[in-house]
Amino acid sequence: MRWWVGGVIAAAVILVAVLAAISSRSGDAKPTASTGKATSLAGIPQAGPVLGRPDAPVEIIEFADLQCPSCQQAARETLPSLIDTWVRPGTVRLRFSPMAFIGPESVRGARAAIAAGNQNVLWQFVERVYQLQGTENSGWLSDSLVRDVARQAGADTARLDADRESATTATELASASVAAQQAGVQSTPSFLISGARGQRLLVGVQSQTDLNAAIEAAR
Repeated sequence: MRWWVGGVIAAAVILVAVLAAISSRSGDAKPTASTGKATSLAGIPQAGPVLGRPDAPVEIIEFADLQCPSCQQAARETLPSLIDTWVRPGTVRLRFSPMAFIGPESVRGARAAIAAGNQNVLWQFVERVYQLQGTENSGWLSDSLVRDVARQAGADTARLDADRESATTATELASASVAAQQAGVQSTPSFLISGARGQRLLVGVQSQTDLNAAIEAAR
């Protein structure tokens, strides 16, 4: 499943720019059951949107929308091996860049992810939201779900609520949109892999073989 950008739209609060896309997904997914095994993040450094050692020689930026089914697939099928093989040993640091391609609930999810990052639990928050992902713009990604998942991730929900509505979060979301444009991102998930030997943008759910090759080429 791919989400194509139709343009950048401004949200009502301070400089929020999000990308518009056409959704081709249909279905009746319910936000009630886990759709994949939890990734073990224990012992891995986490600071803001970054998972892994800050001095890791390779950075991977994942551009993702919490309502995107292909992003959910990547979280289930791609990221666990990436984290165990490359992030945990210290070769790769993984940065989450929240996109809002699909609609208003994507904006809510992106803001919440940024706010969770302020408490260094973004990756736990994102993983659980994907497990509960429902049909896009059906009301599943509600304020109540955001608070419940944040609480499960260990966040202070009062602080998270304040942070996700702040001007700083609005600016960060706008900056993420600009960074995606500059990187040539047109769909989610996309992975920008950067290292001493250059960078490469991989689009869509990736196999471990393709990720390994891109990481080796970058470092």
